[in-house]
Amino acid sequence: SLKDYTELWSHFDIFIQIKPVPVQPYPSQYSIVYKWRLQQEHNMKADNGGRGMSDEAVKAFVDRYIPGYVFFGDIPPFPTRPTWSGKSLKLLIDDERRQLGVETM
Repeated sequence: SLKDYTELWSHFDIFIQIKPVPVQPYPSQYSIVYKWRLQQEHNMKADNGGRGMSDEAVKAFVDRYIPGYVFFGDIPPFPTRPTWSGKSLKLLIDDERRQLGVETM
């Protein structure tokens, strides 16, 4: 269960979250994730003679992980204050992976 992960987090001194910020033409941070995964697949296929997933297969693959992005898109509330609270960063980046800002958590 996801609750079990809170025990694991107690072992971290810091936490860094890289969070895409939606910019046009991407309506949400999740659409940027699809773009990046397609880029990875296309680069891999260019290097290995074209072996890999089709664009449709990549979309289906990413679809399985989007619920995790939704759940962890913002750090979920904790029953107790995590050890890294107040000394962690959220790096905000655009679809081209350029830094747009930094927030402390």
